[in-house]
Amino acid sequence: SEGSLLHIVRSRYKRDLIYTTLGGILVAVNPLRILNIYTMDTLNMYASALPHELSTSLPPHVFTVAAEAFHGLTNDLVDQSVVISGESGSGKTETTKLILQYISEVADSTSGVEQELLQSNPLLEAFGNAKTVRNDN
Repeated sequence: SEGSLLHIVRSRYKRDLIYTTLGGILVAVNPLRILNIYTMDTLNMYASALPHELSTSLPPHVFTVAAEAFHGLTNDLVDQSVVISGESGSGKTETTKLILQYISEVADSTSGVEQELLQSNPLLEAFGNAKTVRNDN
């Protein structure tokens, strides 16, 4: 029910666990402060996990989504997409940056695609800073 979902998300948030998985959906609550959960050690933990361990052995995290998409692209050879949605100021642009950071770290490419991904950030920022009904940028 909606009440139990809110209870779970709220109780996890109080323990600085800002990510919760609901089926195949990752729910994130913006902590409105810096948390030490995006370190290289954390990224490497998700990068070194086997695909089945991502959802069974590791806590929910944005790197789980990135790792699953990367595995699908590289191992299964299936095109991938990640949908990131939320209210204005909810952290969509930051989440996108984290996914791009993950992919750029694990891609192991000599073509420079990692830098191209990271350089797309100004374009993403432009979309993220667009004027909307709730955001008069």
